[in-house]
Amino acid sequence: GELNELDHLWLLPRAIGKGYGNLVFERVLSECKTLKIADFYIVSDPDAEGFYLKKGAMKVGEVYSEPQKRMLPKLKYSMVVST
Repeated sequence: GELNELDHLWLLPRAIGKGYGNLVFERVLSECKTLKIADFYIVSDPDAEGFYLKKGAMKVGEVYSEPQKRMLPKLKYSMVVST
């Protein structure tokens, strides 16, 4: 049971909305393709959930964060296989 997870993808507040997140996420997808990773999980900050949903991730649950004392959305991203 190996679990693939995108962990700690953060942008500085002043960088949000300028396309850097899109560039980084495209790089993540490229690396997944190279490594033959078909899908991965993301435990997201609630403020970033919309970004990942727009990218095609699906919400699959929530995870409690002890340091933040709140629930965080758990998402799953599945790579699109072209035929």
